[in-house]
Amino acid sequence: MDDGLESLYAWVDTVPLSRPKRTFTRDFADGVLVAEIVHHFQPRLVQLHNYSSANGLVYKQYNWQTLNQKVFRALGLHFTAEQLQDAAAAKPGAAEAILAVLKTKLESLQMTEGPGSGSATSTKHVGRTTSSGSVGAGDTIPAVHAASAVDTQAELIAHFQQTIELLNVKVSKLEQLLQLKDAKIHGLTERLRLLEYSGGPQADS
Repeated sequence: MDDGLESLYAWVDTVPLSRPKRTFTRDFADGVLVAEIVHHFQPRLVQLHNYSSANGLVYKQYNWQTLNQKVFRALGLHFTAEQLQDAAAAKPGAAEAILAVLKTKLESLQMTEGPGSGSATSTKHVGRTTSSGSVGAGDTIPAVHAASAVDTQAELIAHFQQTIELLNVKVSKLEQLLQLKDAKIHGLTERLRLLEYSGGPQADS
């Protein structure tokens, strides 16, 4: 194992994941653990309840596509459809390649932002400005609050839209499961009927 992979695996081990890692490529194929890793370092970017474990390839790809559109894009990253498909298909090295890029980005953010970054930093800055009396116009603080309110509203709208999309997918999953169960019940009923039909004459004889 090269130093890069050792470093990557050691970094992943620092994150408390919801399930143990057995076969790395397969464990990360549905994208759920990747979402957990991003949430660990940037919790505001990921709503974990939006990512559920998946067995089917289609649903695994959906999780990766959602990560690519909602999370990776917010981090300034973008992976190709082929990369996402390879990761969902558990191709050797595919998940590691994405995680390596993600690791570099998240570590870079940690170094540049540090503790108390983001909106918290902006709030503290406004508080220091007002306490020192350096704001003389009187309309600076309302403008900051207005911008913050607009940003918050936009985030809420985006969150609700994402939630609606994922709920629609879950409804579709449930509908497909019901169809599969109906098909199985129908198949078992037909088999039972055939067995009864074939077994009846033998019992009479």
